[in-house]
Amino acid sequence: MKKLNVGVVGAAGLAAGKLIQLLLSHEGVQIVLLADIKELEGRSIQSFHPILRGMLPQKISSYDPVKIKKMCDVVFFATPHGFSMRHVGELLNGRLKVIDLSGDLRLKDPRVFAQWYGMVHENTRALHEAVYGLPEFHAQAIKKARLISNPGCYPTSIILGAAPLLKKGLALPRIIAHSVSGVSGAGRSSPQDFQLVDMDENIRPYRVGTHQHTPEMEQELSCLAKKTVTVLFVPHVGGYRCGIISTLYLAPRAKLLSTEEIIDVYRKTYSGKPFVRIFEAGKLPQLNDVVGTNFCDIGVVSDKRTRTYIVTSVIDNLIKGAGGQAVQNMNIACGFSETEGLL
Repeated sequence: MKKLNVGVVGAAGLAAGKLIQLLLSHEGVQIVLLADIKELEGRSIQSFHPILRGMLPQKISSYDPVKIKKMCDVVFFATPHGFSMRHVGELLNGRLKVIDLSGDLRLKDPRVFAQWYGMVHENTRALHEAVYGLPEFHAQAIKKARLISNPGCYPTSIILGAAPLLKKGLALPRIIAHSVSGVSGAGRSSPQDFQLVDMDENIRPYRVGTHQHTPEMEQELSCLAKKTVTVLFVPHVGGYRCGIISTLYLAPRAKLLSTEEIIDVYRKTYSGKPFVRIFEAGKLPQLNDVVGTNFCDIGVVSDKRTRTYIVTSVIDNLIKGAGGQAVQNMNIACGFSETEGLL
């Protein structure tokens, strides 16, 4: 069977390294191009990702749209915010599918994008064409898409955690979300404050009320709930490498359902969704359950005393929150089994 030719732009980054590892284990694809927007031409991929030593013969090349269109069936952009919106348009004239891991194409309103990302959006046409790549809710649109916007890591954990309650109208449309991410969430060029040497045995809140993932969560949850949803998002970085744990607090819209009743709602919502696992009553997920996997594990408590639904959602930020979800989107868009290369 002919394999799918794939390329990765931004190959030196942390998320790209995990993506490349996953693609190498995928039987239906072959990596034909590794590129970066920095001046890294001719460098070996193992100089940035030592785990890939001896696994890829290609050297990193400069970004070249002509070369990408000629060589690739699918290209992944794992680039900083601002790059893909300027360049995806030159790639969308043929059979090529583009999966963007940056935040450039997630927000449908360019004014909201400018407000939260601090830059003017330069390609509103691509912004409106891009399909939001959360497979658990948008698989049918992903199947037909040529441009897929991979969700952010925090939004993945929070949207999957809150969606069942909001879709069923069981909770008021206001969420308090407390999340902790490992230091890899800040990327390879993270500020000194987030280096592991400074974060060891430490946890630190950051960008409270100003994090750019906030409008992404509100946009997608509002769409699922069919009403405006607001999210009070309090992100933290913790002294460990990988993983996000999000604890969500939602008030019931009317009658408070029991923990068992809410778990039943979650199980029905995610029935047939291979990468969401719902915990039984009395048990809650932890980071070690998901790090190194593409799973999102969810546990629910209905607290009678405070009349609050408490939801815990955990993912690996570099896999389900980035590279793994990108492969999951590719699988759906290109006709593979959704779990290919991920289990």
